[in-house]
Amino acid sequence: MKIFLSDIFTTFYLFFSLQHSQLVSATVNDIEYLIDGRNRRIGKKVGGTLEQQWLYKDQLNPIAELDGSGNITKLFIYASRANVPDVMVIPSGLTNAGVYRIISDHLGSPRFVIDTSSGNTVQALDYDEWGNVLSDTNPGFQPFGFAGGLYDEDTKLVRFGARDYDPETGRWTSKDPIGFDGDGPNVYTYSLSDPINFYDPFGLLRMEYDPTENTMTIIDQGDTVVQFPAYNNTDSKSKGPFPEGQHSPVKIIPTTGKRDTKERRRRIGAYFIWVQGVPNRTEMGVHAGRNNPRHPTFGCIRVSADDLEEIVKIGKQFGPYESLLVLDRQWNHF
Repeated sequence: MKIFLSDIFTTFYLFFSLQHSQLVSATVNDIEYLIDGRNRRIGKKVGGTLEQQWLYKDQLNPIAELDGSGNITKLFIYASRANVPDVMVIPSGLTNAGVYRIISDHLGSPRFVIDTSSGNTVQALDYDEWGNVLSDTNPGFQPFGFAGGLYDEDTKLVRFGARDYDPETGRWTSKDPIGFDGDGPNVYTYSLSDPINFYDPFGLLRMEYDPTENTMTIIDQGDTVVQFPAYNNTDSKSKGPFPEGQHSPVKIIPTTGKRDTKERRRRIGAYFIWVQGVPNRTEMGVHAGRNNPRHPTFGCIRVSADDLEEIVKIGKQFGPYESLLVLDRQWNHF
């Protein structure tokens, strides 16, 4: 629980295990966030009335904002960054209808919003080093805030994927899902307590497998952290290659349990990165083994032993991994 005292208000923030949070105050309406089964913020209620909703294109990125009745009020187009759009479109017939360019800094924090028809700046924002808003010339014009998260004017919290960040304290409001395998002994730490030079835009990382290029890419905020050779050659007894699309959640499991015999470790390596939620498939994931990443599997993606160690290390230090995206095998990449 967080208690904040201001000149007139006493505000209590209550945080629950499924990332659901509610604002309770004696002097203002209750604010409730609606969180779906994938831990995405999909709505906001004020005083019990649904006022805002969000639609997502994947686990992390909202592509549309809706009002309480389900009418689209804003559309978002992504290009150069992973978690903050470059363009916002307000549909015709609405106030401020038009196309707007969102200009963000190196962390993904929106700094200027430009009306593309006139070239005028319609919103300018400034933040301190922890993400507290120092100035905002047009509050609420677009919903993104520090490091590209969804910003709430009422609670001042910033939503990054699965967790809420509190700029006032410089901490997450909930524990790191991987506990002490994350940034260190403090499971609430944001970006190694250095938000100027580092960012943790999702509170999570993601993996992207390209079956055309045979690469596994670790991605954070649209930037490639590192890329490894990876293969999805399948055994004749398998049900086929890893299905295309985005799959989650992801869990890193060391092969040291009772079922992990010496033979199993030889086949899959020191870790099994278990990717859950794969339709009609079980025990799908990423692993090493066989001393050859090209060796066929029953559908899993195979990397070298050294690369698996590096993928696990990145996940433990900056993760956890939120999802695995398997690209379409028909895509032409450039």
